Amino acid sequence: MQIQSVAKASNVPTPRNAPQARAVGGDWDNTSALNYNTATNEVSGNSASGRVSSNGSNKDLTIATGTTAKISRSVIEVKGSSNIQNLTNLGDLQTSLGSSVWVEAGSYVENLTNSGKMQGIEVGGTINNFTIDSNGIIYNDSNAIYAREGKINNLIIKGVIKVERGSAIWTARNTSEIGNIHIDGGKVLSNVTHSTGIINLSNGTTNKITIDNGAIVGVLNPSSSNKDPLSVTINDIDKGGKGIHIEGSQVTGGIQISGSGTYVNGIENGFSGGGNPGLIQGGINIENGATLGQIDNVGASTIAGNITIGNGSTLDKINNIQNSVILGGILYQGNGDLTINSSGIIKGENGTHIENSGSGNVKIENILIGTDNPHNISGNNTSNITFDKITLDTQGKPLPGHINDILTGSFDLNQIKTIVTDAGDIFNFTMDANGNFTTSLDLDNLNATSGAKSIITGNQRISSFANNVATTSLMNLQNAFNHSTTFYDASLRNQVHYANATGALGTDIINQSPNLDSLYFKDRIVYVLPYISSQEVEVGNGTKMSGNVQGIIAGYSKITPFNNLYSFYVGFEGEDTDSQGSSLKTNVISKTLYGGFKMLHYLTNLSEKAELYAQYDASFGLRNNRLKSDSIGTTSSADPRSYFYNAGVDLGVNYLWGKNIITPKIGLGYEGGMIENYNLNIANTKIDRQDLNFLHTRASVLWSRAWNPKLHTYIEGGLKYIFNPDLDLTGSYAVGNNRQKASKEMDLDELNEFINVGIYVPLSNVLTFDVVYSGSFSDNTTGHSGYLKFNYLF
Repeated sequence: MQIQSVAKASNVPTPRNAPQARAVGGDWDNTSALNYNTATNEVSGNSASGRVSSNGSNKDLTIATGTTAKISRSVIEVKGSSNIQNLTNLGDLQTSLGSSVWVEAGSYVENLTNSGKMQGIEVGGTINNFTIDSNGIIYNDSNAIYAREGKINNLIIKGVIKVERGSAIWTARNTSEIGNIHIDGGKVLSNVTHSTGIINLSNGTTNKITIDNGAIVGVLNPSSSNKDPLSVTINDIDKGGKGIHIEGSQVTGGIQISGSGTYVNGIENGFSGGGNPGLIQGGINIENGATLGQIDNVGASTIAGNITIGNGSTLDKINNIQNSVILGGILYQGNGDLTINSSGIIKGENGTHIENSGSGNVKIENILIGTDNPHNISGNNTSNITFDKITLDTQGKPLPGHINDILTGSFDLNQIKTIVTDAGDIFNFTMDANGNFTTSLDLDNLNATSGAKSIITGNQRISSFANNVATTSLMNLQNAFNHSTTFYDASLRNQVHYANATGALGTDIINQSPNLDSLYFKDRIVYVLPYISSQEVEVGNGTKMSGNVQGIIAGYSKITPFNNLYSFYVGFEGEDTDSQGSSLKTNVISKTLYGGFKMLHYLTNLSEKAELYAQYDASFGLRNNRLKSDSIGTTSSADPRSYFYNAGVDLGVNYLWGKNIITPKIGLGYEGGMIENYNLNIANTKIDRQDLNFLHTRASVLWSRAWNPKLHTYIEGGLKYIFNPDLDLTGSYAVGNNRQKASKEMDLDELNEFINVGIYVPLSNVLTFDVVYSGSFSDNTTGHSGYLKFNYLF
């Protein structure tokens, strides 16, 4: 008998992943109460403990009819380097934990046949041919066939696979694989719909899936959940759910569903909740009266071939979404209703994208079409193809000028209800009775307007903020403990007051020594200031741009022997703002390098308690901007650079009133700059260069007071009025081979209010610190800045 077995094995072609054939020898280990007949290689009887294990044996094994075993974990184990030709189950194998059959890594089974009942099988090794006979049942709570890291080259299902929940068949890891799946009149069932489908191919490669001869893949309705699974019919199945789920895996030979009475509740290629995309090569065919509930091609997955619905067959719906692709056409020959929803791409095959050659109806809820891929409509029943909505793909493509730029073949304009773009309400789009399109670009709904306003407001905020920082630095040089204006200096210059930093503001140190000038008089300040601020800008149509700013500024200030004060500074900041209140989400990220100077020049004394001075200031900056907009179905981005330069002159009067100084001031200013032209990938849109030239006047009143030698405060409020707040924003976009212009007059707020509040405290004769708040307000903008600044005097 052994010699005959060896001869038989040697004549069998070595299948994929088969180990080197070896002589049959060694019995199976049996620690159960089952009877093991070594002569017939058969086990029988009943057992509630132990197991039957090959443990390196190469003998065949049959679990006889009537055998019942219920054991914790596996009843039958193919272990080690076993090379089994035939493993057959005619009995009832049960387990209280895991699976009743375990094929260990490194082991090989040529033919595994289940004609009885088996509570799950876990595969770590290789099974060449796995057949579930017409009376065979494999069941479990979940994962009835669990290809953990192993391979099943051919899986033939004539009987039943059923789970309570989860997946009935699962390829779990990158090394797991089921080569060919043929559901030949069998049933793959679940009592509960699961997110990863009844057949879950989440890893590896499957050659081909064939479902025919009245096979059923679906979820049982509640009233049939306890029915004998061998007697289940299509009437026991709930519609909906996922029959086949492909994620991070590929089916190289396509999926074929065929035969009257054959039913599959759905195919999901990819996963709508994320994960790795799937690939179905060879397409999907439903033919000869078969029924498929739904196809979901999602998560950037690909169906590389046609989807064909043959005569008498049924497919309810196709969803091709989330950047997924059908590299073929949808060919319908059925007599029912097919619904298509495609925000992905349908490439078509042989010039055909959608064909209706049956007697049924094709209803297109939504379909994405670009001018680079016009869709051809064909078949002998095209009048029953209707378009609820066509969405124009504008990503790097021109807009169509005529309907035939996106749709060709046999159709009537009345079959099209709505045409929109994937860019939301950026474009206004209409079609006349002849199929000609009229378009216009709404720059308010594009990131051009929001980007420009955000950039311009940022320029103004930086200039105002840096100017205020320089002001506080100069006030430190003017304050009573160090140096002052002419009249202030005469009365207080030789008094030195500061707070002792080691105590709670310490004790006043007042010294009238004639040597104070050489000991304590400081005429220079350096400072370094990290800062944060916020910005909010109304950009139109109820949309606001708001966000935060983080930066650093450093400066140097000095007072001259002629009572002139000047300050130089340089800074860098990053700004990140987002839109609120619009379906078009815009994000502006800017990084700015800036610098400037400010000078106070004493002119003359108006009285003993009043002096006239002039103030000059200038600033400049270079910004690198990142504009990004997300609409319903499109994303656009650009990286325009911009720069700004500002200058101003003011006249002010310092009035001494007791310990107070009141300073009214009025002046003129210029704000200039440029935003580079840039391109967007929405309909090849180009936004023209924007030159910025604004002239303004400003007026303010500042009140400063030395409350005591250790505490000085100031508060300033004012207005800025822009004489020419209008800005023309222009651009163009592609329509066919032509470009169409767009323009928008953008208004900045004419009147702007600002307030600055500061407290500065002398800590020693060389160190002071400031606590400052700056706010700017207008009808459509709000800005807040706050900082703590230390100044070093020398």
